[in-house]
Amino acid sequence: MNKQDKKQKWKTKKEKYNKYLRSQEWEERKDKFIKKMKQEDRYHCNGCGKKKNLSVHHFSYISYRKLGPGKEKDSHLRLLCNRCHFRHHVKRWKNNRSPEARDARRRHFLLNREYEEIINK
Repeated sequence: MNKQDKKQKWKTKKEKYNKYLRSQEWEERKDKFIKKMKQEDRYHCNGCGKKKNLSVHHFSYISYRKLGPGKEKDSHLRLLCNRCHFRHHVKRWKNNRSPEARDARRRHFLLNREYEEIINK
């Protein structure tokens, strides 16, 4: 497989994942995870401990890749406040100045903002 094929394969996987993040299936999975965290009294940011403006973060993509969308293990998800979630992704992308990384940062921020608006209604 040449470099161009690998790049296209990665792009296809990323598009599929981003589509999943906008799906009803992911909304249901997030709601199920949040409900479980509230029942176990663990509804707080895993980064700083805040209890407001939380979003679900894929800590690991292993179960997403192996089991498929909507079947991620709870141990591969984390609750993060929007600040910690954004910091996590910025830290990961901060040295990457490509247009793709810039677009990914912007898209991720907008998805979190939309989710926050829905939750806080």
